[in-house]
Amino acid sequence: MIKSVISAIPLYYMSIFCIPKTVVRKITTMQSRFLWGGSVDNRKIHRLAWDTVAKENDRGGLGVENISAKNKALLFKWIWKLGSNDKASWADFIKEKYSPQFVYGMPQFRKKLSGIWRGINSTITSTDLDSSLIRAGCNLKMGNGNHVNFLSDTWLNGFYLANSYPTLFHLSSSKARIVSQMGYWIEDTWHCNLKWIRPLGTKENLLFQRLLFDLNLAVIHRLKEDRLIWDWGKDGGYTVNSCMLALEKIRYAGSTTYVTDVWKSICPPKIEMTLWLALNEGLCTRAFLVKTKPSGGLVPFL
Repeated sequence: MIKSVISAIPLYYMSIFCIPKTVVRKITTMQSRFLWGGSVDNRKIHRLAWDTVAKENDRGGLGVENISAKNKALLFKWIWKLGSNDKASWADFIKEKYSPQFVYGMPQFRKKLSGIWRGINSTITSTDLDSSLIRAGCNLKMGNGNHVNFLSDTWLNGFYLANSYPTLFHLSSSKARIVSQMGYWIEDTWHCNLKWIRPLGTKENLLFQRLLFDLNLAVIHRLKEDRLIWDWGKDGGYTVNSCMLALEKIRYAGSTTYVTDVWKSICPPKIEMTLWLALNEGLCTRAFLVKTKPSGGLVPFL
């Protein structure tokens, strides 16, 4: 019921609006009260921490999705479609209205955004863990280099050229240019054409020769567009489910993984729930009640 009803009711709003933290806490409270049989007037003992409940089944939880993470995963789908050159009319409207610049496949907005798009854009501008992990899962597969910054993107061997060649970076006269603007084509071969603010010295020329050697290993396609890749999905495509699975695995990376037959539907649901509580030390035993310190200080013998 928690997964199919309580978590599903706000799904439409979560796919459009960035939900405030207070609303996330209220929804989580509703889920928790429903699970443990409590209500507004009658609060029952919560046998396990909500972080344990939210884990996947193979990590000892019930697989109840994190509301905040689900909200970000749904909102990021709009960013993904925008960066993937979606041909839908809404994408053309957003590009025409806000004129975003695409840096390594991600839109950079300079104009003032509407409330809805401020929330959507927060999935790539926020510094929280989920937003950082979502950004880390995105990469750009090199095509013609029209959306990749030559010095500040990880398009060559997974490294920033600005970090690999800091001396040349400071001497470059075109730090903000994209790959396609930093060279020219002769038939089907791309040749680099870098410009400097002053003539290079002997050591700087050696660095430049090393850079040219690295650039010869780059694969640039004249007729193909740069393509946004989702590292945690099949065939490089983004889905909300693949995002949620990746976030859950990283969030609970240190949790113990075990295989259990509790949820194999071989016994009634109440028995399955009791077995799950027993595995997670959540049964109301004497030791459990002592640990939770019930009001009055007296623990009945069980």
